[in-house]
Amino acid sequence: MSTRVGKRLVQAVFVLAGVVFVALATFALPVRTWRTGEIAQADFPTSRSPADTPDRLWIDTDPACGNGRQSDPDDCLAILALARSDVIDIVGVSTVFGNAAIEVTDRTARELAARLSASGHRLPDISRGAASPLEGESASAASAALSQALRTKRLTILALGPLTNVATALRSDPSLVANVDRVIAVMGQHSGHLFHPSEGRGNGILFGHGPVFRDLNFRKDPSAVRYLLSTGVPITLIPYEAARDVTLTSRDLDDIAEAGPAGEWVAQGASQWLDFWEEDVGLDGFYPFDLVAARYLLTPEAYSCGPGMARVATGWAPDWLWLLDDAGLFVAPLGSAAGRKVLYCPEVTGKLSVDEMLIGTPYHALKADIGTWAFNVFKAEKATAEIVLSNVG
Repeated sequence: MSTRVGKRLVQAVFVLAGVVFVALATFALPVRTWRTGEIAQADFPTSRSPADTPDRLWIDTDPACGNGRQSDPDDCLAILALARSDVIDIVGVSTVFGNAAIEVTDRTARELAARLSASGHRLPDISRGAASPLEGESASAASAALSQALRTKRLTILALGPLTNVATALRSDPSLVANVDRVIAVMGQHSGHLFHPSEGRGNGILFGHGPVFRDLNFRKDPSAVRYLLSTGVPITLIPYEAARDVTLTSRDLDDIAEAGPAGEWVAQGASQWLDFWEEDVGLDGFYPFDLVAARYLLTPEAYSCGPGMARVATGWAPDWLWLLDDAGLFVAPLGSAAGRKVLYCPEVTGKLSVDEMLIGTPYHALKADIGTWAFNVFKAEKATAEIVLSNVG
């Protein structure tokens, strides 16, 4: 019996190896649609977002800026932008595993908070959150603090990492759902879309195609996403494709470094990520995913959004074979598929410059056909000024 089982196990391994080989071999095929990562979402109607800037905000984050060449600085950029705004009351900040282990993300958030405080932009106390996905996670300081904030008053939650802390808080007391104005999460995609920034550039990994990124916040905890979709919480998804409208370059990092101690520290940490994008991705800048989501809170009218139906597909492959899997948080137009209704924002309605998004001062602003804007300017410790950008055609 043991011999027969051993043979079957060997056969199964060979079959799996063959499947993996064939799947990987398809990357050598000249199929442009998947290579570009620009597959259009057909018949997905969108319009300018009707959302308002929230009064009270909770930030749930997994920052890892400066933690290595492949650790993105987007959380730090997002927090930097929101902390320097005078139109949003940040009532809480919690950390979660994701871009790195909770020890790293929590330490990074506290370091950033200390540097922001030195610049006069104080954040609330940081609450340490989940170290693992929802299925194996119990209540944490973060979920407890979030629950208490929700009992006090309604608020909006910006989820820059996996949804574990948010799901844990709401699962512990489902009545709190009524006090969540909206959860804004950085995740989601339409079927067939790859997170593939460039084709055939950089150091040529994946048979010369270049890197393909996964929807990390979803992948790290699909169970938390599934739970949140099962509640009545209004959800807005800011996906990868929205971030493709903004690129952060070395020139932008130089400008950010001039924005006080926190800006200098974030820019220094972001330089390694920029090197990765320049060398491996083959672009002269990177897409600041979480910063684009943070800017949605401040200027939602700059985003093109539409109602869609979201569903979780669990897939079949282990995590190390994610590239071959069909798992994801997929969003389809209303009426075209089953799922849970969400607001999906796949596009910025103009080319926003990073200076406007993060610092507020158009040092070398890209022209934007997005209407009239007013931005509060916080440049280091200089006086606040108002800059109005008019339509340019």
